[in-house]
Amino acid sequence: MSRKTVILCLLSLIILVSLTTSVLAEVKGPIVDKVYFNVRMKEEIGLKDTAEGLTDIFFWGVSGPTIMGLDQATRDKLDIYAVPSGSWSLNFNPVPNAAPYIVKVEDKEFFNPFAIREVRFAMNYLIDRKYLVDEILGGAGGPMFTMATPGQPGTYKYNLVANRLGFTPEGNEKKAIEDITEALQEAAAL
Repeated sequence: MSRKTVILCLLSLIILVSLTTSVLAEVKGPIVDKVYFNVRMKEEIGLKDTAEGLTDIFFWGVSGPTIMGLDQATRDKLDIYAVPSGSWSLNFNPVPNAAPYIVKVEDKEFFNPFAIREVRFAMNYLIDRKYLVDEILGGAGGPMFTMATPGQPGTYKYNLVANRLGFTPEGNEKKAIEDITEALQEAAAL
């Protein structure tokens, strides 16, 4: 074994030992005897109590408009973390899901355009997800194209599919209308 190798091994060993002893020597506080939970019926009060130090943590999902509704001085005292806390979906009734797309309710017959698969799919292009996030969530959110929320393992792969299909946060109204028109014309020709 060369002299350089021996010196390198010794230095590595010294560094390793010094790192582990510093971790072991770390002084920790006592185990907590009591934990107090307070309940606030209004988010704004809970957030202000946390900002003033009356509560250590406010552990609840808060909407963007609620956070932005607080004065700047209160927001500056809070450590705010953005995490996915929910998702919304638009569900379309596909009944009867087969041509001629007529559903009978009691004694009346109705044509259901959402029974046409292509119409339902075109809604992916028609909907402006960014507008919905900006208007409903006050910009505190992000558009989603799949069932997988950000932060879940594997979400990236699903979003690649949405990207390949041409889904965008703003949508593509022109394509949606073309696809819907074509699907309705085919249904009318049945």
